[in-house]
Amino acid sequence: MPSPFPGIDPYLESQDLWPDFHVRFIVALCDAMSEQLPAPYVARIEERMNLVECPEDEIKMVLPEPTVVGQRAGQAITASRGCPFRLEPVTIPLKYLEEYRERFIEIHHQPTHKVVAVVEVLSPGNKAGGTRRDFLTRRSALIRRDVHMIELEFLVGGYRLPMEEPLPSGDCYALIARAERRPDCDVFAWTVRDPLPRIPISLLAPDPDILVDLAPVFASVYEHARYARSIDYQAALSVPLAPEDRAWAEGVARTGAH
Repeated sequence: MPSPFPGIDPYLESQDLWPDFHVRFIVALCDAMSEQLPAPYVARIEERMNLVECPEDEIKMVLPEPTVVGQRAGQAITASRGCPFRLEPVTIPLKYLEEYRERFIEIHHQPTHKVVAVVEVLSPGNKAGGTRRDFLTRRSALIRRDVHMIELEFLVGGYRLPMEEPLPSGDCYALIARAERRPDCDVFAWTVRDPLPRIPISLLAPDPDILVDLAPVFASVYEHARYARSIDYQAALSVPLAPEDRAWAEGVARTGAH
């Protein structure tokens, strides 16, 4: 069963299905790009790992048991002035680090494995969570490299990507930053009411761009994952859409018509 929406289904974000969708979409997008890439280019899924501090309310408190290291039976350890030395229990917090993995796509030029382009599909952590700072740091470093950047922002919630000028009006964005044209960047913007666009993926000159149609990629992921079985389309949306767009989206969900 297809999604009732013409583009990205906002209920994936609203009902916490995005982590599963994020992984599946990156795999499907990589496959769609691979079908169009000429030799000697290849598309590969890469992974980075972040260690993120857990929120304060998840940090455990422990009470260590009192111990005296090196004490023999019947003998107390004494300090330098001859006073008995005792270790008292102290309550200390344990800092937990959560492992967070992020996947992205790189286009390589064979046989040197030169990275030609990097494709990111933003996650909730990139937009508002604990990995946002690390993501923006890596993004700034990537901007300085001779690499094309493609950033897909399908999530409505969270902060937008930092730009020198305000982004055009929209709910979703595709940012195409060609290495030879930076700091200029081509921005595709669309609303929850619009279909997904076709986006260009740049290669090395003089090779032409390839065009990837995002709509069939999304449709394939939605159907193969059977999201229609998990989503409650009678529920209210919890994503920050404009009131008129929220009303439209909830109407579409309940009637099943675009």
